[in-house]
Amino acid sequence: MSDTQEDALITDIIEGKSGSYIGLVRLNRPQALNALSLPMIQALYQQLVQWHQDTSIQAVILASSSEKAFCAGGDVRLLYQSMQECELQANPYAADYFSQEYQLDYLIHSYEKPLIVWGHGFVLGGGLGLFWGASFRVATEKTVFGWPEINIGLYPDVGGTYALSRMPKTLGHWLGMTGSFLDASEGIIAGLADITLPSHAWPNILNALSQIEWGESVAQKKAQVAALLSHHANPELHVQLPSFWLASQPQLQWLFADVEPYELYQRFQTLHQELSRLNSPTPQEQWLLKGCQQFLKGAPRTARIAIEQIRRGHSLDLEACFELEWAISVNCATSMDLLEGIRAQLIDRDKTPTWQEAHFCEQTDLWVQGFFNNPESVPQHIKKRLQAVNELFNKTH
Repeated sequence: MSDTQEDALITDIIEGKSGSYIGLVRLNRPQALNALSLPMIQALYQQLVQWHQDTSIQAVILASSSEKAFCAGGDVRLLYQSMQECELQANPYAADYFSQEYQLDYLIHSYEKPLIVWGHGFVLGGGLGLFWGASFRVATEKTVFGWPEINIGLYPDVGGTYALSRMPKTLGHWLGMTGSFLDASEGIIAGLADITLPSHAWPNILNALSQIEWGESVAQKKAQVAALLSHHANPELHVQLPSFWLASQPQLQWLFADVEPYELYQRFQTLHQELSRLNSPTPQEQWLLKGCQQFLKGAPRTARIAIEQIRRGHSLDLEACFELEWAISVNCATSMDLLEGIRAQLIDRDKTPTWQEAHFCEQTDLWVQGFFNNPESVPQHIKKRLQAVNELFNKTH
C-alpha cells in the first residue's frame, strides 16, 4: 500500500509458521521525519482495520523506514494553509484532520491483536499518538520522546490529556508546559514505553516473530510476544547518566507546588535566572535551563491549556479525552497564535513568533475555558469516528 502522492507507507507481509502471517507497515517520509499527512492517517487506519479482520494475520508491527525518526508529529503545513484560506474562521479541514488522527490513535489503543511499535529515533507529538497506545511499545538507544507543541502554539494532544494527567505531577506538567524531551528509559518512567531494545536487534526480532507457533487466544499471542521481546532486551542499554527528571525533583517539586498561573510564571523566571548564572552547568542543569527557556519563549496559551487539560484529564476516560482534545484542536485552528507558531518554526523558519497572548499571567480563566468549548460552527466528526472503533471491537462506553 502507498500514499497516493508520495509512497508514505510501505507494507509487507511476513510469512510465519503453519500458514500464519505478520503485518508490517513502515512510515516512509524520511525527509519530513515521517510527519503524518491526512492520506497517511487514512491509509494506516484502513490497513490496521484490514489486518484486524484477516484471521491469518497473527500480529502487526508499526515501524519507520528512517534511522532518524519514527514520527516527529503531524504534518501541519496543510493545516497552516487551511487556516489562511479560512481566515481563522470555522475550519472544515482541521475538523476532519484531527478527527481522523484521533480515530487512528484510538484504534491503536483498542487493537486486539498484538501490535508492536518500534519507536526508533524521534517520537514526538503526533508520533506519540501512534506509539504510546500500542500493546508493545519498544524504544531504542536513539529514541527521543516529547510533546514540543509549545513551540508552535498548539498543545500536547493525541491523548496527552490522558497520559500527562496520569504521570507523576512534576513530569506531566513539565512535559506539557516545556516541550522537553525524554530518552527511552525516562519514557518507561513516564509510562509511554514498555521496553528498551538495541536497534541492531531489529532483524532478529522480525526473524524470531516469524518462527512463533502462535497460540489460539489473544492473551496467548501477547504472552508469546512479551516473552520474545524480553529475551532480546539488553539490561545494560541505558546504564548512562541518571534520569534528568529524577535528578531535578527538588527544583520541579518547588516549581509545581502551586500551579496558579501568576506564581508559576514567576517561579519559571526565578529558576531560569538561577540556572543562567551558573558558570559550568551540569547536563542535568542544562536540561532544566532549556526547559525553562522553552516555557518562557513558547506560546503562553499552550502552557495554560496544558494546566487545564491535565486537571480535567484525571477524571476522564480515554474516549472522553479524545473528544475533549478534538474541541480544543478545532478551536486552536481559529487562533492567530497557531498560525504564527507554524509560520515561525516551519514556514519562514525565523524561530521568532509573535504571540498574540504574550503575557502568560494576564490570560483569564474565561479565556482559557473558551478553548475547551465544543465548537458549534464546525460539524462534529469525532464522536461517530470513536464509536466506529468501539463497534469494530465490540466495545461499550
